[in-house]
Amino acid sequence: MGPVVVVSENLVSSRSTAGVLTLTATLRGGGSCQHGILVRGNVLVDIRQCRSAGGTNVAALVTTTANKVP
Repeated sequence: MGPVVVVSENLVSSRSTAGVLTLTATLRGGGSCQHGILVRGNVLVDIRQCRSAGGTNVAALVTTTANKVP
């Protein structure tokens, strides 16, 4: 598999936290979205979370979901 390339006008940052790849983007008019991806066994957990105000923590949501994978 080659490198992951993300193209977005509004991409603010990308990082890896505890194995979770997260991308953060701002929304027009305020707010932000985070996209989190984590592989657990043969399952890919892929969650996008958007909020009109305040911070988001998609890494915690992805990790909690992945922990339910047997």
